[in-house]
Amino acid sequence: MSSIVKAVLAWIKSLFFSTELEITIIGLQNSGKTSLVNVIMSGQFSDAMVPTVGFNMRKYTKGSVTIKLWGR
Repeated sequence: MSSIVKAVLAWIKSLFFSTELEITIIGLQNSGKTSLVNVIMSGQFSDAMVPTVGFNMRKYTKGSVTIKLWGR
């Protein structure tokens, strides 16, 4: 019974409280900023990366928490 109450309270919290986090990653050229963003967001690493032109933004949502990672 308590698990049902906890689930309902978590659902109510998710309706009224959401958390958004924006992280900007800056560094020298060829320092692995885009690789870091890809590993954090998807858990995948690729050796065949092309240089980033402009900005690289990845958005990840889990429950009521949203994380935006910006790379340059």
